[in-house]
Amino acid sequence: MARKWKIEGLLPSVCVVYTDKSCRELDEEAYRALLRDILQNQDQCLVVGGHAGETECLSMDERLRVIQWAHEEGKGRIPIVGGIVADATWKAVEQGKRQKMRGSMPFSSARPIWWHGTPTQRRIFSLNT
Repeated sequence: MARKWKIEGLLPSVCVVYTDKSCRELDEEAYRALLRDILQNQDQCLVVGGHAGETECLSMDERLRVIQWAHEEGKGRIPIVGGIVADATWKAVEQGKRQKMRGSMPFSSARPIWWHGTPTQRRIFSLNT
């Protein structure tokens, strides 16, 4: 039976760490150090690949890599929640399936990003979210 976790409270997304200012190559050593630092103070879960963590800029392979690093650093002590950021339902479903296969709990919390709507629709939407 799968372990059940009780997750509540503020769940910040871990930011991606790059090797240089070009922001094109992941810095595994620095990212793992960041995860270890967060794990010293976070006992709920790690949200890896959430929208605020810049996941939309990573390839799917890179997303899965940072999720794997989080699993390795977390060592099963807390759940790893994999962020899903997609502009199509089928893409979100595919991301979720791939993350679940890696042992993460797929999760999406970002509201639509590229929706423009009319000024009235935008005002109503922002009041209700």
